[in-house]
Parts: sequence; structure tokens; C-alpha cells
Amino acid sequence: MAPVESEGMVIELWPGWTAVRELGRGSFGAVYEIERDIFGVKEKAACKHIRIPQSRSEVEELYASGYDEKSVRAHYEDFLADLVREYRLMASMKGHTNVVSCDDLRYEQAEDGIGWDLFIRMELLTPLLKSLGDAVREEQIVRLGRDMASALVLCRSRNIIHRDIKPQNIFVSKDGDYKLGDFGVAKTAERTSGGTKIGTYNYMAPEVYNNQPYGHPADIYSLGLVLYWLLNARRMPFVPLPPAAPKASEIEEARLRRFRGEPLPPPVEGSAGLKRIVLRACAFDPRERFQTAEELLAAFEALERRPRQSYAAPEADATLGVRRGAPQQGVRSAPQQNVRSTPQQQGARSAPQQNVRSTPQQQGARSAAAGKPAKKSTGGGKKKSPLGLILGLGGGLLALILLGAFVLGPLLSDGGPARSPSAPSASSVDLSEPITVSVPQPTIAAGIEHTLAVRTDGTAVATGSNYYGQCDVGSWTGLVGVAAGENHSVGLRSDGTVLATGENAHGQCDVAHWRNIVYVAAAYAHTLGVTADGRVLYAGDNSYEQCSVGSWSNIVAVFTYKTHTVGLRSDGTLVGTGRNTSGQLAFGGLDHILMAGTGIQHSVVLRADGAVFTVGDDGKGQCGVNGWEEMRAVAAGTYHTLCLRADGTVAAVGDNSYGQCGVNGWRSIVYVVAGPYHSLGLRADGTVVATGKNQRGESDVSGWTGIRVP
Repeated sequence: MAPVESEGMVIELWPGWTAVRELGRGSFGAVYEIERDIFGVKEKAACKHIRIPQSRSEVEELYASGYDEKSVRAHYEDFLADLVREYRLMASMKGHTNVVSCDDLRYEQAEDGIGWDLFIRMELLTPLLKSLGDAVREEQIVRLGRDMASALVLCRSRNIIHRDIKPQNIFVSKDGDYKLGDFGVAKTAERTSGGTKIGTYNYMAPEVYNNQPYGHPADIYSLGLVLYWLLNARRMPFVPLPPAAPKASEIEEARLRRFRGEPLPPPVEGSAGLKRIVLRACAFDPRERFQTAEELLAAFEALERRPRQSYAAPEADATLGVRRGAPQQGVRSAPQQNVRSTPQQQGARSAPQQNVRSTPQQQGARSAAAGKPAKKSTGGGKKKSPLGLILGLGGGLLALILLGAFVLGPLLSDGGPARSPSAPSASSVDLSEPITVSVPQPTIAAGIEHTLAVRTDGTAVATGSNYYGQCDVGSWTGLVGVAAGENHSVGLRSDGTVLATGENAHGQCDVAHWRNIVYVAAAYAHTLGVTADGRVLYAGDNSYEQCSVGSWSNIVAVFTYKTHTVGLRSDGTLVGTGRNTSGQLAFGGLDHILMAGTGIQHSVVLRADGAVFTVGDDGKGQCGVNGWEEMRAVAAGTYHTLCLRADGTVAAVGDNSYGQCGVNGWRSIVYVVAGPYHSLGLRADGTVVATGKNQRGESDVSGWTGIRVP
């Protein structure tokens, strides 16, 4: 055993290993490089030595505070137990490329029985701060982000929140892999619900600093801030840039501005794509960050131009998740009959009658025996049509006139002036007959912090954040509809041309050359346009292949969110592309579709008979549409779903943290929109109601009048 002098005392590190040099020293101990000879080959490792207590004076202070010898020993034994738990955490992740590998542990009690010496043997790595040169290439920063996101994926799978991600806890292997270490303040997720302020203030998430409950997005924030620091001349947000030497007061004020929620300015270096990832990771509101490490990892992989998996919905896929049982990806279940009872029978809890709907698989096969739905309503909805149905040639061909958008609304309101009294009820729809679908462009749209709409005179009105110029629509004329991305706005003119304003880092506003467009949609950093001949154009980010629509045909409308897009064909069938990790594109052989909506990891569709179906993640209850029938429109926000009833009222399920589902009092609604965190309803008289997030005035629509009803 090789001796090392520490604190004036000689200690021995590890049997059979020789201490080479001290690598670093912290508040609880030191790390040494050690080596041994294996048949003439030098094997190297690192050994962390932690002394408990750090000095005899600590013990004296405990005695002075009223501790006796037994309680002092118990105090330090508890401390040792915490450190052993740290080792066990890291040892459980041994073998992962992006986590520091811990190989062994030993500890020795002090001769007087008060205190311990703890030794952890681990792989020898270079600290990140020592590996950085004067300039760091973007490829290095992207790889660092990717590797740390990979480490956080592992942490999430073990329900671990690290809570102290900072440059000092990141290391580099000889192969160039970045590794996360020092889990000394890590705790399992279930122990954080009360909010405890542990970690390093410089990289701490606001919710941790403010003693609020937090979860895995807190680690995503800290990692984002590390990357921000690297891209910002190694200065934190709001701190003066070089060559200025910031004062202590300036550093503290910058930290407080960050913790108060002031939007971070973009870092001074880096591509638009990398800045976008970093700023989203550093969002003040945890719900506006990447929600999982897997999502963050995918963003970095896309930035590295790695192949992304594309998904196009097969024509007869049987994996429709109807939320009467969530879909299982890759598993084709046998068709099951969905037996429904009348409202009276449901209220009496009696056995249901055999009013059997055909399954999506049976519909896809155009079974002549497809069942007709029972005549019933949901949540107060009356037995009226979700949309006007017009009988066509031969008496069997149905032509459907509807509205569709990023989130969709109906043509007519119950009892409103545009109501068609002759429209047949949904229960009269024959699902064995083919249909033709037409979708007018929506006239109201919601971005993440802004809202815009078209007036009856063809001009536009907007409210909310204008940081990127997304609300600069005052000069637009001749409009028939609008769409909204995260920070950009799109307008469709009656002549088939398209206008755009706002953030254009990915080219999402490069649409001036588009012609013969009949429908537009927009999401975070991309814009889609449907041509008169049923093709789809796109501009902007395609990192997740959410814009891989070049082969689509006969499209009448598209519905899109950040990572996936759904296209509605004129025959009422669907096609999809982009991420399908939660089954958000697994709508299979379902047909007779009138409209759809897309959230971040779920999709919702409305069938011609008024039935609603959802697929994808249901983590916040956004897919809880079981029993929704005879509806006239659907819409999807990030984690919530809206549905317009035939009587002009609105139902909502899912996340309501901002009040975005607070729609119970709405009446006479003819059109609904679900923004990421706020919801909108357009009345037949051209006024608008809103609920949900209003941080930048995005819900300040109470004074709007004369908004066009499509």
C-alpha cells in the first residue's frame, strides 16, 4: 500500500497501487492518480479520498453543542452512509459510456472510533475545465451536450436527479467521451417533491433555488446552462462579456435576474440550431424545456446530422389507440367490438345493449356490416351534426365541409346565424360509404406566447410576445387564414400566396415564393403549405423528419407540432411523419376522418360520426377522451386536448397547470384553438375568449371583435 501525506498525516490509498500525484482537492477530500504494474504494463486509476470529519475542530464544535461521544460517532456514521450511497449510485451505472465508472470502495474507522476514511477507486479521467482550450469548436459543444444528455437518460431510467451538473463534475476520457460524475448530492426523484436547495447556485434551476418541487427537467436546465456558458465566452447570462471584468455585485445581480425568470439573451457564439436547443433547455418554466433527456438527446443527434427514423402511417395498420386501451407500438392486437350503451343505461349501470361500432380494422376493410353508433350525446352535447354533410351522386357519396387547423373548429354554432338546420345528425353517417373531405383554412392561431387572427376585412390582429417580430402583422391584407409557430406567424392570402414574420433561424419564414396554397400550418420552427393539387411544401427545421412530406398526395390539410405531422387526405384517411416514440402516429387503418390535432407526444382525430380517438402519450391525461361522441371539432395543445360539442360548449382534458382547460363556462363557440399552454374559442359573433397562460399577453383577446368565422 502506497502512503500519501494528507493534513499532516500519512494515509494509505489502495492495496497494490502506488500514488503518483494529487489531481485535485475539494471541500471534503482529494483525488489522486494511482497506478500498478500488471506484467510490465502500467494500469492507471483515480482514487478519491474523503476524510470524515475534515478536522478535529469539527468534533470539538459538536461536543460544545451538547453532543456526547455516542451521538458524535452516530453523526459521522450517518455521513459515511450517505457517501456509500453515492458510490452505490455510481456503481449501479458502471459500464455506461457517459458516466464516471466507479470500480471499488473501502473505508476505515479512525483509531479513536470517531470518524472514517473513505476511498473510492474509479477510472482516471481529465476534468472538463482542464481539457478546454482557448477556443472550443461547436462540434465539441454538441458532443458534450449529446453525451451529457445520454447520461441523463440513464439517470432518468434509475429515477435519479443529479442536482449538481456543472463543469467541475464533467470529465473527458482518453477517447474523447464526456462523462458525468460526482453524484454526491444526487437523490432519487421521489425525495424531491418538497423542494430542497442542494447543488451549485451558478448552474441551479430556478425551481430548485426557489424551493419549489422539481424533477428531471432541473438537470436539463443545469446542463443547458453549462452549454450556454461555453457559448457565451464562458460568462453566465446577464454577466458583462470580455474584456470586462465583472464585479461580484454584477455576478450576483445576474444570478437573481435569472432566478426571477427574465428571458435569457442568446449566447454570443454558436449556430442558430445549437442556440435554440440551449435556450429551450434553459427555459425558466420547466414545462417549456425539453421534457425528457431522450428528447434532448434526439435534438443533439439531429444537430449532428445523424439519420433520423421516419414514420409514414401504413394504410391498414391495426395499432389504433382509441384510449379505451392505450396503443402498444409494434403489437397488432385482434379487433375488439366496442360495445356502447345508451346514456340511460350508463346512468343506471345496467348491462349495455349491443349497439356495436365497427373497429378501425373493419372500417379499413370497408366491411358492409360496419355498425352504426348509438344515438347519444356526451357532456350535454345534442344529437346534431359535427359538420354539414351533403348527399352526393348516387345517394351514397358524402361530401363533407369542415374546418381544420393546428387546432380545429366547426363551421356552425348551435343556434347561431350560420347554423344549417337541415344538417343530418352524426348518427346518420354510414361508415361503409366513401367520403370526400374539404378543409377551409383556420382564421385564428396560437403560438407559444402569441395569438393572431384574421378580421372580416382580411386584415390581421395579434397579441403577446413580439420579441422576434411575430406580432408584426399590422400591414397584412387580403388574408383568408393564419397559422402560428413557436415564434413566427404565417398568413394565407386569397390569391394563394403566403406571408410570414418572426423568428427565421431555420428558414421557417422563407415562404414568399409559394404559390397556389390553400392551407397553411406551422409549429415550433417549421411551416407547411398544402397546394391546390394536394401536394405539401415545407420551410424550416426538419430535424425529426416532421417535414418529410414530399411523397404525400391528395392532402387537404396538415396538423403539426414540434416533432410530428399528420396529413389528412381528401378521402378521409391519414398519413404521418416524424417522431413516433409514444405512438402519436399509430392511427392505423382508421378512416372517415374529418380533422385532427397534434400535441407534443399525442394526436387526436375526429371521425365523421362524431367519435373522438387519441393516440400517443397520456402522461397528463390528455388522451382521456373515452366516451366523447357527436363532437364537431378537436384540438390539441402540448399536454391538453379540446373538443367542441354540437351545442357550442367545449370539453377539455389534460394538463391544466396554467388553466388552459378552464373552458367550462364557454358558450356559443364555433371554433377552438389549443395553443401550447393556452386555449382559445371563437364565437359566432366574431368575439374571442381565452384561458390559460398569459405571461406575455397571449390571452389578452377580450377586446377583439369582427374576427372572421371560416
